Amino acid sequence: MRGYLLRLLPLLLLGLVPLASTHRAAPPARQERPALALAIIPARYASAQAATSILCSEGERFHVLLTNQSAQPVTLFQEWNSWGYYGLSFDVTYADGRRVWVEKEPRPWRHNYPSTFTLPPRGSYVFDVILGPEHWVNSPRPALRLACRLRARYTIEPSPESKDMWTSTVVSAENAYVLWP
Repeated sequence: MRGYLLRLLPLLLLGLVPLASTHRAAPPARQERPALALAIIPARYASAQAATSILCSEGERFHVLLTNQSAQPVTLFQEWNSWGYYGLSFDVTYADGRRVWVEKEPRPWRHNYPSTFTLPPRGSYVFDVILGPEHWVNSPRPALRLACRLRARYTIEPSPESKDMWTSTVVSAENAYVLWP
C-alpha cells in the first residue's frame, strides 16, 4: 500500500500546481471617462410677456451649472486659484454676427496653490456670474437693452498640477438672451 501511495504522490502534487492555460484572463473593465455638462441658468426665463430669456441686468447674477453626468467622481480645481479661476468663459454672438470671447480679467495672485474639490457622480457645481467689466475681458455689459446669443465654456488645460484630474472642455448650448443695463 505504501508503494502505491508513493507512486500516486507525484500525481497528487501535480494536482496542486495550476496548469498553464491558453485562456486569457479578461482585461480589467475600462473605466468610464467622466462626462460633464454645462448649462446657463438665466435670471428670468422667456415667458408670454418676453419671448427671450433675460440673462441679467445691472448687478444681477445669473448662474452656470456644471453637472457630472458620469457614475464616478470628478476632481476639479477650485475657482479661487489660478488653475480654476480662468476655467469659465463665454462665447457671445451679437445681432450683427460679431463673435466675442469673454474671459476672466487677469489678476495678480498673492496666495496661489492648486486646491481642488470633488464633484460626486450626478452632482452639480454652480458658478455665480456677474458679467461686469471689472471681472471680465470683453464683457457684454450693454448701455441699452442688448439681444445676443451666448454659450458658456468650461476648460481645464492639462498641466503638471492637473495630473489625475479632469482636463478638457465642455460647452453649453448656445441660446438667445437679452442683457439689460
